[in-house]
Amino acid sequence: MNEIQEYNGMPIEPSNGNGQLSGAEQEGSANILDMVFGVLRRWYIVFVVFVLIAGAGLPAIWYFIEPEYTVTAHIRIAPIIQNILTGDAERGDISNYDMFVNTQARIITSSRVVERVADDLSGRDLAFFSQYRGPFADQLKDAVRGDRAERLDPVEVLNLAINNGIITASPLRNTELVAVSMESSNPADARRIVDSFVRHYMSVEGSASAQGQDEEISLLRTTPAAGYIGTCRYKLKEHQEEDYQRVVEIFKAHDVGYFFYIGGNDSMDTANKIAQLAREEGLELVATGIPKTIDNDVGDTEFELIDHTPGYGSTARYWALNIQNLNEENRGSSPADPVMVVQLMGRKIGFIPAAVRLGDPDREMPLLIVMQESGITVEELTDRVNELLKERGRAIVAVSEGFSVGDLGESRDSFGHTQFSSSKMTVEQILVNHLNEVGIEARGAARGNIPGTDQRHNMIYASKVDLEEAYKVAQKAVLIAREEGSGYMASILRRPGEIYSVDYDRVELEKVANSEREFPEEWISGDRTDVTDEFVEYAEPLLGEDWVSLPLVNGRQRFARLKERYAEKKCPDYTPQAYR
Repeated sequence: MNEIQEYNGMPIEPSNGNGQLSGAEQEGSANILDMVFGVLRRWYIVFVVFVLIAGAGLPAIWYFIEPEYTVTAHIRIAPIIQNILTGDAERGDISNYDMFVNTQARIITSSRVVERVADDLSGRDLAFFSQYRGPFADQLKDAVRGDRAERLDPVEVLNLAINNGIITASPLRNTELVAVSMESSNPADARRIVDSFVRHYMSVEGSASAQGQDEEISLLRTTPAAGYIGTCRYKLKEHQEEDYQRVVEIFKAHDVGYFFYIGGNDSMDTANKIAQLAREEGLELVATGIPKTIDNDVGDTEFELIDHTPGYGSTARYWALNIQNLNEENRGSSPADPVMVVQLMGRKIGFIPAAVRLGDPDREMPLLIVMQESGITVEELTDRVNELLKERGRAIVAVSEGFSVGDLGESRDSFGHTQFSSSKMTVEQILVNHLNEVGIEARGAARGNIPGTDQRHNMIYASKVDLEEAYKVAQKAVLIAREEGSGYMASILRRPGEIYSVDYDRVELEKVANSEREFPEEWISGDRTDVTDEFVEYAEPLLGEDWVSLPLVNGRQRFARLKERYAEKKCPDYTPQAYR
């Protein structure tokens, strides 16, 4: 029997789904309506009961539930920018002002400020620190679970209040104001806490402003070419007596007690002259020299006065890395331009041109190194280039700016040194022109490359060893001035042994003044177009192993920007003798 047959003959009752109520449902609805109508007929009784309950309940609610107050203080956030010329503080507009204000708001509730507020208020018996345990819901959950509330220290209490929005710091739109607020049932405590946040935020910001100049000084480490300190290219010559008297006048007027002079051999000559002048004039002045020159030409050829000068290691690293780049350039362009001539600094000494060998110590590149000391002619160099073209199909010529190629139309500085970058012609251009005119034994032409001052100011190539030694030799100079007196230069001396290390010492300025070491003859190869492995062993430790870390802001290098503040003028105007 199927299910349909099973229900045949059974009576079917109407379903409630047709919208009609059953008898029981109708009876229940009637009872509810009767109750409602009964209450409405006795509304005055309901009203009296409500008044009685409310009258007793409202005082109880007022007693058990404390009112909440909001205490707010406003801080005006206006950027103060130092005038780069005067050093005076000025109100200034900055880009991304909203970001600046948001940052200040975050500083107000930062750990630096919170810790100071906690230290300030922890001993003042504020009820907030003993009673606040977070939101009421969290406290209720702890009570239900039977968790015993542990006493929190003031820093934890403040951070809990900040996280739960009890204490806030937020900028007000379209204003220069940041609102510091606190919600509390104890307005007196809230006022003291908000006031403490404001005071200690201002203390932190004031401290940061005071430290700002120290931070700028620290940035000098990675600011190239002494750009923000400045340099001097004026030579004190023997017959310029008025200049010497002016120096004495300035030192006396400003009560100068220490004179540190940074530079190469000419600078050490100036430092020595100042030391002698101070002795002759009875000045209480300590004159100390600090070595720095990328040419590495201060001292003696025996490396007994100083092993190397700060600056050289970074320039050597620059060329060790860039000769690798130039080799890839020459490799790629050699079908059309098989000869690359690159000009390097080093007008009278070959330490900089020699540094390209540090980028190819195994001599895998088709590389010729031509220094001022090489002593070969342009014609002899042309023959070497063609020999290399026959052998390798391409050639790289690293040539010193001081290599003799004839008249360059040179200009000279106040020291009488040739300024190759200001001359009418360059060694690189004359050499390229010559190679292309006489013809090279390969298809294509010679081309040139002159990085110029990039090799002495590009900080990305700076040697970390060089930076560290430059800093320490300057520290040594200060100790020498304080403990040894006047007339010395700080020095770097290499310790013997296979592991590179140095000592910092002193040497008399008279011994290094106008000294000019020569590139050791034994470090020049027999064919005069390379350097030996002995040079590589000497210079390679100066390169360092890693890249220097440069501070970047919005993708741009961040250099030192010191306030330019000058001493009060006490002496009359003066024109140096050489400028008259």
